[in-house]
Amino acid sequence: MLPLSKPVIAVVGLYTAVNHWNDWFAGAFYVNDTKLWPVQTVLQQMLTKAMNSQQEVTSVAQALAHNTVSVTSDSLKMAAVVVTTVPILCVYPFVQKYFAQGAMIGAVKG
Repeated sequence: MLPLSKPVIAVVGLYTAVNHWNDWFAGAFYVNDTKLWPVQTVLQQMLTKAMNSQQEVTSVAQALAHNTVSVTSDSLKMAAVVVTTVPILCVYPFVQKYFAQGAMIGAVKG
């Protein structure tokens, strides 16, 4: 029974891992020290502050006009999102074969 259950266990394990990885609320609610916040809580706080802040350079054209090298808030947000998705993207290829096996086991042949 266990060999037939491997795809189900792998999929449930992956979904549980993604759920825990994306949980920012528990870190914000239960952890008081900002040095101990999980990555997703830091990302959420950064995105919230960036949305509320209007003091940064709003366009690349303004930055070029001032001859300064600056990072726009949108590029900083997108870079942070990409960095936080890398661990899940590294795990997914190893679990993907179980998705295909589960589909083949449950498929109707005929």
